[in-house]
Amino acid sequence: MLFGGDQFGARLNGQKERPSGVGFLKQAIQILNERLGDLLQEIGDSTIAAVAGLFIAEVSAPIF
Repeated sequence: MLFGGDQFGARLNGQKERPSGVGFLKQAIQILNERLGDLLQEIGDSTIAAVAGLFIAEVSAPIF
């Protein structure tokens, strides 16, 4: 969620990705990789929502 908010703020100011946004994205991907890599853990709604949020942020990103 922090990544999406940071991306939105950057776009409002006409910027590409901020370094802080890239850091949030890296953390989100690491957490998701851990959750999805554990075969014994069920995939919960929060994991699905996080993947969907990253997908929406990616497809709505403007092409510079």
